[in-house]
Amino acid sequence: MTTPRGPVRGEPAARGPVAATGAGLAAALGVVGRARRAKALHPAGAVLAGTLERHGRARSGIAWLDARGEDGVVVRLSRGGGLPPALPDVLGLAIRWVGDDDALPVDLLLSTTGSAPVLRHVLRPWRAGGSGPFTTLVPFRAPRGPVLLAAVPEPPRALPAAPEALAVVLARSPMTLNLAYAAPLGPWRSFGRLVVRGAVGPGVDLPVRFDPLRTPPGLDTYPWVAALREPAYREARRAWPGRRSGG
Repeated sequence: MTTPRGPVRGEPAARGPVAATGAGLAAALGVVGRARRAKALHPAGAVLAGTLERHGRARSGIAWLDARGEDGVVVRLSRGGGLPPALPDVLGLAIRWVGDDDALPVDLLLSTTGSAPVLRHVLRPWRAGGSGPFTTLVPFRAPRGPVLLAAVPEPPRALPAAPEALAVVLARSPMTLNLAYAAPLGPWRSFGRLVVRGAVGPGVDLPVRFDPLRTPPGLDTYPWVAALREPAYREARRAWPGRRSGG
């Protein structure tokens, strides 16, 4: 397994409107974080154990995705806006595993969106986790062109919003998500499944920080995506004094 990479080296980072948008998002998140005195996005969640299985029948042209394999993973399920449980919120699914070379961990971040073309690039709030699909929202650069990844609960189920209750429920009855890939306008094609179980340790929300630029092997971040995401994620992950939070 190759070491995960961020933006393709040798290419200039995107500038102009995209970089300005990223800086604007970071500034807005900074205001929210200071008011909340915690992370602006995904302030609380459940850090869980899981298994990522690839069935080996995919034909994406991405060596890691097409190969048969199994990885133990750490998963964080969270509510993006930190809204009260009674309100719909964009849900987050973050997955981490370690490559064969035991180098940097690999991080895969997904959010609830639609699944159809165009709608897979649009965030969709849900009241309960496990009800709808998660996607990467924006594409990765792959050998055959842009690719998005998705994780779809199968079967769909309504999960508790509170992290502690969520961890208890999944320890008793793990959640299975079908894993798929697609071109921005193409059909979803299966490459495996993710099984999510109970809490990793005695604490439900451990201080794990995920990095969207630590991409899976064979997938790279487009410079324009990095320019948009990097400042916003850096600000969003900032833990303001007064509250401990992971993610």
